[in-house]
Amino acid sequence: MSNSEKIPCCHSETRPEENDPKRTFLPDVDVIEREDGVTLLVDLPGVAREDLRVDFDERTLSIRGSRKRRKAADHPYFMEESEAGEFYRSFRLSERIDSQGISASLADGVLELSLPRHDRAKARRIDIA
Repeated sequence: MSNSEKIPCCHSETRPEENDPKRTFLPDVDVIEREDGVTLLVDLPGVAREDLRVDFDERTLSIRGSRKRRKAADHPYFMEESEAGEFYRSFRLSERIDSQGISASLADGVLELSLPRHDRAKARRIDIA
């Protein structure tokens, strides 16, 4: 079996907002293949749950949101390396994902998406716990 047949999460899609000046960072994503499906771990430190949106539609899992800039007390930054702004990632998935079984949780700055395998996929919005 080839990797593209074996791994339900084949590749990251081109981001339509790639040239959008508001999109200022791209969160790192780790993809873990399990026997019963796939887990995506998205690094999102400083991103609030209410600033995230996860959708699944026609084999595409989309993650979008924003991270607000930290406010320095009453002093200007001497150095600022943290990124803020809007982001968007999408992944084209195989049809073996059970869309009704997809779950998401956010803890310690990591969004964990669990995508179980299934024969049929249906569109739905994923709530973040």
